[in-house]
Amino acid sequence: MEEKDNLDNVQGNVPAENEVNKESEHEIQTSGIQEEQPVVKPEIKKCLNCGAELKPDEDFCPKCGTKYGQTKKIICPNCHNEVEFGMKFCGKCGAKIDLKASERIDYVKNNFTKKNMGKKILIILIIIVALILVGIIGKNIYSALSVSVDELISQEKYEDAYKKAKTDEEKNNVLNVMMQKGKFQEAYNLSNNENVTLTNELAYYCNEISEGLKDPTSFSLREVYFDREAQQIVFVVNGTNSYGGTVVGYWYYTYNSTDERYKLFTYISDLDEESTYSWDTSTERLEKAIDNIARTRIKSIMSDDNNKIDNQVIDNINTLFKSETLNNVEFPNYATINDSDLNSEISSEENSISI
Repeated sequence: MEEKDNLDNVQGNVPAENEVNKESEHEIQTSGIQEEQPVVKPEIKKCLNCGAELKPDEDFCPKCGTKYGQTKKIICPNCHNEVEFGMKFCGKCGAKIDLKASERIDYVKNNFTKKNMGKKILIILIIIVALILVGIIGKNIYSALSVSVDELISQEKYEDAYKKAKTDEEKNNVLNVMMQKGKFQEAYNLSNNENVTLTNELAYYCNEISEGLKDPTSFSLREVYFDREAQQIVFVVNGTNSYGGTVVGYWYYTYNSTDERYKLFTYISDLDEESTYSWDTSTERLEKAIDNIARTRIKSIMSDDNNKIDNQVIDNINTLFKSETLNNVEFPNYATINDSDLNSEISSEENSISI
């Protein structure tokens, strides 16, 4: 009996096989080296509208009510149309948009994040540069529009002045100044005005006349008569004689077809017809006859007001002489018609004189 009890005690102190195996596995697992797992922090959600933090399970901002990932739109209080930030009035209904200061701050915070700040700054810089360029161009345009014709003339910008001139008077004023500067070719190219070439040619002949005076510095052009049909020109010029007195002379030019320009036919000191006498030589009688023909022609030309050249042309030539630029005037490169009628009359007069 005692042996049986002792055997039971022995069996009760010996652990079962399954329990031993479980304990061995536990010891092996706990005795091994455990790998450290990285700690993953939960993503911090922020409202794009007001910047408040949201819990991971929140889809709407508890502060402003905006849905996560979206910004609060600016809505017209009248027609509920979406309005761009910065607009004072609704583009659809015209209602005034009055944002509170807090709403403006929130909008700036949400729309100028680090993600899109660079792009927005670039756009702003482009706009600033564009405004500067527009300002510069506008200033130049305003300066061009505001400057007067007289100011352009004083700056010797004759082409700009002529283009800006609106009336014929203004345009002629520009051309007159150019001619007084001796810029005949430029003035003609600019205007294609026949009066420019006429003044040019008359100025060229006046330089010849001034050089033929006893005192070239005394030259003063009084009048010019131009018979375009007969191609004859009369220059009425003041000058001083050998005694220092002022005298008037008439320079009579006729067209020479060979040289294709006008040539001095004769100089007449007065318009009174000269008498011939029996003791005059044939040469003297011929000279008097030719001069008398010239006197008749000169008086005929001067009697027709249509032949008189405008006083502005006279002023331009005298200005050229006073500025000592008359001698720089070149002959214009164009031709005029011949003077065959006059040559026929003179030839007839020569034949009627017995030599």
